[in-house]
Amino acid sequence: MTPLVAFFRNVERQAFWLQLAPRLHVDQPSPSTFSDSAGTLARLSPLDSDHWRTSGYVRLPSLLNPSVSVSLAQAITTLHSHDLHPTFIYVYDEAWCVLDALRPHLSRLLGDDFDVLADVWAWHIDPRTDRGGWPIHRGWYEDVRDATDTPALLNVWIALTDATERNACIHLVPLSRDPHYPADLHNLGSLADLALALPAPAGSGLVWNANAAHWGGTCDPSFDQPRISMSFTVRRRAALPHDFSCIRPPLSFQQRLDLIASQFETYGHKELSADRLEMRWAALLRGMRAAARR
Repeated sequence: MTPLVAFFRNVERQAFWLQLAPRLHVDQPSPSTFSDSAGTLARLSPLDSDHWRTSGYVRLPSLLNPSVSVSLAQAITTLHSHDLHPTFIYVYDEAWCVLDALRPHLSRLLGDDFDVLADVWAWHIDPRTDRGGWPIHRGWYEDVRDATDTPALLNVWIALTDATERNACIHLVPLSRDPHYPADLHNLGSLADLALALPAPAGSGLVWNANAAHWGGTCDPSFDQPRISMSFTVRRRAALPHDFSCIRPPLSFQQRLDLIASQFETYGHKELSADRLEMRWAALLRGMRAAARR
């Protein structure tokens, strides 16, 4: 059996994922364990609308119960130890239950009528072996404000372990400091000195206007604590003319695999070589899905 065939057989079996992370679930959600709507609502701090509009980002402290961030971080550590990309965390129900904790916050920023995009990723950045996070980029390169001057497309990033300046915490240029916003969004020049480092404790989150320039910082190779994190992208429904691909959680196991494969095709080049099994699996799976639709 070739490594690719073995990879296919493992990835397509729910039992394989449950064996890797026996504390988590696949297609058997247990939201009572991973969401606390009343507690989340109690923790909502007043939204500083002026800061949000001018800076383009907000912090979400104490977003997740510690047991949630620990369980997800441990699962990603296990994936990493088996040479599987962290984005496979989205196989598990608990990764999607994070949306329950996010929903009250996102409703304040987008209204209750918002979509989750087919745009997710996860990271395991080890300062001893990795130089840092992704280089500078924007989540979207066209102005995402609606008629009320409110951003309608947001990037959401969740720290599952402590993210510090030693293990590539997020760096972001507040919109008020960005000389290229909003007229020249493809220009990313001369922004490094304008950014804020945004350390984030485990279980907290960051939300920013998708136009905001951001990147992962550089790592201190003497530091031994990995930065483990995950992300979503959301939009106000029908607020933007772009043909975004949206998803409607809960997703079936097969839908999750299809989504993960699509993410490797979109973002895999940032971290993975073309001959990595994840990349080859994604290309074959997507090709088979396309052939089946013809």
